Amino acid sequence: MMNLTHKEIAFRHQCSETAVRKVIMNVKKKLGQDSMPCSMMFQKLKERGVLIGLAHKFMPESYLHMQN
Repeated sequence: MMNLTHKEIAFRHQCSETAVRKVIMNVKKKLGQDSMPCSMMFQKLKERGVLIGLAHKFMPESYLHMQN
């Protein structure tokens, strides 16, 4: 998300890089395709309306303004 590395995501959420990888892997499994690129995963989540509710929680204000 927002071009962050697993290490940067882990630091922001105070968890391990392994935990970040596992969460991403589990989301891809639930979407039905383990090997999809992250860009496709985010597109599928956006289509399902998942990212809309999470955007304000995880994205910086400056990024949200660029999307509108």
